[in-house]
Amino acid sequence: MRITEYIISAPLFIEEFRIGQRYMVAKASRENSGGGEGVELIKHEIYEKDGQKGLYTLKRLHIASRVPAIIRKILPKDALILEEEAWNLFPNFKTVYKNLWLKDKFTLILESTHIDGISKEQNPLKMNEAELKIRKVDVVDIAEPKKKSKEYKCNEDVTVFHSEKTGRGPLKLKWVETAEADGLPVTTAHKAAKMEFKVFGFQTIVEKFGVNVCRGVCQNAIRQQFCWIDEYFGWSMDDIQKYELNEAEETKKIIAEGPLAIDPNDFDENMNAETPPSVPQDTKQINEVKSEVKEETKEAKTEDTKEEVKTDEKKEDKEEESQEETKQEEKQEEKKEENENEQTQNE
Repeated sequence: MRITEYIISAPLFIEEFRIGQRYMVAKASRENSGGGEGVELIKHEIYEKDGQKGLYTLKRLHIASRVPAIIRKILPKDALILEEEAWNLFPNFKTVYKNLWLKDKFTLILESTHIDGISKEQNPLKMNEAELKIRKVDVVDIAEPKKKSKEYKCNEDVTVFHSEKTGRGPLKLKWVETAEADGLPVTTAHKAAKMEFKVFGFQTIVEKFGVNVCRGVCQNAIRQQFCWIDEYFGWSMDDIQKYELNEAEETKKIIAEGPLAIDPNDFDENMNAETPPSVPQDTKQINEVKSEVKEETKEAKTEDTKEEVKTDEKKEDKEEESQEETKQEEKQEEKKEENENEQTQNE
């Protein structure tokens, strides 16, 4: 298992963060859906724990279009669907991702808590000793330079955005350090990604990749919360719940519309073909993964070899010690015999 705790601050009051987080999830789910893909809401229920009301959601994430074509053709349909269970009992969240095909071989857990102000907490998520031993802590700044890829959106860049309703922004790198002087509120999110992938030969690579993806997702989510504040500023809990249900219905329609990302007939045809389909755009990526696996295997073998050498050296040392002891015993026996012979001669 690999655990990384991300500490991310937002220029929001804690109640704004509470509304903004739910607004961001609902809006992003709709925007990332379409053509048979996206976030499908199965359950949206209010639950109660310790006298406090929280929100439970069950979702299915259809991710085929985000996976390289060669992988899509190898894996069954179930492998391209993630199941997401989330418990939102603010300020604490817990989200569990599973895969119907991999079952207990794949688990990703995201646990979060949110603190009003700049956090100095060492273990706010109350991890046990075993978890703390393998935990890595990463302080993430939402004002870090954003790569201007094809997915770059100027209106989601915190170094450019200015809120008309709150007067906050744009943000500069290390904005938290001067937040008080600049009159900015701060809410700190502690988000722990716990990744486990029990497939021999791929565990380290996939777990490392998974927690790195979580870093980008969490950072981008809080960027969106801030950049979309003018859209939900002043909302109540009733307002956000109505919005969530409306967006869920719209998302369901969007997922159902348009052609599927993968034509099932094309999928079956390629699976039965004598020669695999041409996928030059994915070959480089697959080769890189294979290369990493080979490198990891080589490192593992090197470590094993080192251990074997150490073991052999220890055996040799023991054998030498044993031989030395035998020689000493033989010398002692020889001396004893000499002494006995001398005594016999004297007599």
